[in-house]
Amino acid sequence: MAENLNEYFSSVFTREDISILPVLETKFEGREFDYLGQLIVTPTMVARKIRDMKDNKSPGVDGIPPKLLLEIVEQISIPLATVFNLSLEEE
Repeated sequence: MAENLNEYFSSVFTREDISILPVLETKFEGREFDYLGQLIVTPTMVARKIRDMKDNKSPGVDGIPPKLLLEIVEQISIPLATVFNLSLEEE
């Protein structure tokens, strides 16, 4: 059955030749120090975003309710900022 559905739904999509797409050149107009550099996330930034959350909403995909995050914002803002900054360094 899955094969039949796949065959049916794949027939409605078109296959386009992507080899003829133009190549866009990167163009930055501005001074060298105007470009967006590495973003540093501070604990204050994290805390502000958490405090802006509505506490009566459903948990996200992580299963953590916003109300809990609001209650522990002072304890988690530093570790979350650290984890976020470490993940940026790895990119």
